[in-house]
Amino acid sequence: MRISTSFTCGGLQSSSSQTKMAGLSSHSSRMIWTSTRAMVETGIKDTDAQFIRNLKSMYDSCMNTTEIEMLGNEPLDKIVKQVGGWPAVEGDKWDANKFDWMEILFNLRKVGFGHNILFSLSIGPDIRNNTRHIIDLDQASLGMPDRNYLLKGMEDPLVAAYYQLMVDSAVLLGANKTRATEEMKAALNFEMAIANFSVPREERRNISRLYNKMTVSDLYTLAPG
Repeated sequence: MRISTSFTCGGLQSSSSQTKMAGLSSHSSRMIWTSTRAMVETGIKDTDAQFIRNLKSMYDSCMNTTEIEMLGNEPLDKIVKQVGGWPAVEGDKWDANKFDWMEILFNLRKVGFGHNILFSLSIGPDIRNNTRHIIDLDQASLGMPDRNYLLKGMEDPLVAAYYQLMVDSAVLLGANKTRATEEMKAALNFEMAIANFSVPREERRNISRLYNKMTVSDLYTLAPG
């Protein structure tokens, strides 16, 4: 189906309907993906900006399946140890007395992984005074795309697959299968509890209702310890 379009002042003008625009958007996405892939596959050039060099380097490492197979679990195992270890993998060697959840979150952030697993913490502009930056404290980022999946529990096939991935990942890194099955079930139940306490997406559309500015002292009073 032919769509007549023109570009004016940086904007896309089209005589097509919204349905046609959806098709155009999909086509544009494919074009962008194709162009990006062609760019990263050309190899690193002296004229490339640093972020382009980083992108190409990352792409090359992902596509080097020979090295990936040769290294096996070593890179992931190294990162797990960097952030503080994994009880399911370490088994009886795990010392719960040395566990510090704040240190774990710090280490996750340090190595570049998502760390908003208990709550989200960031620094950004104050939406009511964009000349100032404030600490933004929000609900946790869950491992699944939407809390509704987790609220259904293991009855949802995607949650069941998510749980199986957790178990398989632990076993792959050396965990005992029985122990991994039990501990990952406990971890999933904990995440489902967090999902249950979180606010649904449809109730988060009013930004003003989410804005509850307070001092650190106020926060300590609200949640002591």
